[in-house]
Amino acid sequence: MWQQVAADIFTEETILDYGKKHEFEADNLGVEYAYRAGYDPRGLLVLLERMEQMELEQQPRIQKRLLTHPNLHQRIKKIRKSLKTFPDDFDYIRDTTEFQSIRNQLRALPRPTSMIGSPQD
Repeated sequence: MWQQVAADIFTEETILDYGKKHEFEADNLGVEYAYRAGYDPRGLLVLLERMEQMELEQQPRIQKRLLTHPNLHQRIKKIRKSLKTFPDDFDYIRDTTEFQSIRNQLRALPRPTSMIGSPQD
């Protein structure tokens, strides 16, 4: 029986680690693609910093070791390092009318009453 438990834990940890490696790769590719398309590659960094602040304020109840994504602080650190390879003085696209239109539509939607990991769960 203990062999099965050990195998389950090993498999779970291996799968979660595999997913985390892919998340770091996705972050790097997202930054690269944004830059190549002319958009400010720092956008992902800003988003993750906001998510980290929200996470700190909400104190989520999910156990850290069971998360499928890497810690936000780790992701932010790696993205900051990656951003050092891009020029600061490039004339990046930071806003478009299409973005503003979609943003306004989203803001008009009703807010959810409950979220997974929120205090009322």
